[in-house]
Parts: sequence; C-alpha cells; structure tokens
Amino acid sequence: MADQKKSVRTIEYVLQVTRQVFNTARKLGIYNGESPTKGVKWPRLDNMKLRYLNVGETETLLTALAAKSQASS
Repeated sequence: MADQKKSVRTIEYVLQVTRQVFNTARKLGIYNGESPTKGVKWPRLDNMKLRYLNVGETETLLTALAAKSQASS
C-alpha cells in the first residue's frame, strides 16, 4: 500500500480492520492462530502541521515583540 502512495492513515485503518476481523474470527472459533497483522511493522503517523502567520498575525507579533523589547531596555 505504501508503494501505491496510500496515506499512512489509510494503511493504519486497513491494518486495524484486518486485525479486528481475525480477532473476531478467533473468538468465534472460525480461525485458529494469530492475526497476520501481528508481524507487520505499522507506519508512524506524522501529525505535524506547517502553518505560516498571516499579515495580521505577523504585525501583532512584531508589535508585541517591540513592546517587550522596549520594556526590557
């Protein structure tokens, strides 16, 4: 799935559903053994978001920094 450029969240979702299916089948006595997802290395989800300040936020930040800098002098 990673080779097909699927998102990390999609891969996690598929692995979770597959694990649930095999665990349920084992509880019902339909399947005997471990879930095939047990040996799979799960992808790590990166939730970091990159965002830039807009013009208004930049002006507010610079004004606050200038005021703090003058108060410290």
